[in-house]
Amino acid sequence: MSNKQKLGIFISLLALLVVYWFARVIYYLPRYYLEKEHQSSSKSESIKDKFYVGSYTPNKRTIKLLDSSIVEIPDAWVEHRWGYNLSWFFTESKEIRNGYNFFIPASLEKVLSNDSIRGWSLPYSLELDKRCTKYTRYPGIGYSANESDSTGFRVFLDLLPDTIHFVVEEKKNLDDGWLNAIVTDSLTFFKTF
Repeated sequence: MSNKQKLGIFISLLALLVVYWFARVIYYLPRYYLEKEHQSSSKSESIKDKFYVGSYTPNKRTIKLLDSSIVEIPDAWVEHRWGYNLSWFFTESKEIRNGYNFFIPASLEKVLSNDSIRGWSLPYSLELDKRCTKYTRYPGIGYSANESDSTGFRVFLDLLPDTIHFVVEEKKNLDDGWLNAIVTDSLTFFKTF
């Protein structure tokens, strides 16, 4: 094989490689979700997709709010963090990533209307206790309660401790900001797996 033929093969392979990576970039751009870490929208989905890890039991099953409302506290559940992977052949698959999603599926239906939930006008919130912030890079807590996502309160954890502590914060008035919230109770969850 002459040097010209070798150079031609090399340039052809290089051109194919450039075209392939260009196609990957074009395919990837509108699929921003491939880069993000995800969470399941329910415990059953997590079990089906094999991300489910186990559950935590609370130290109490109810908390009483300042307005005398009672909130039922179910078992929390944990799954592996996961995301999408794009194969060499442009197929998307779910894969486990580092860390965990910790869910407390406490419902606010008995406490608020759905309109209030959308505006984050919740009368209470759960906050990771300062003793437990060492278990996460992202100590904030979110809340989801809609038809497609019924996970309740959620926090991202890097480690799974045997116990995890939360404080219950409440607003004196629904119109107050969360900076003025007061701690009214605490919850502890114990690992059961």
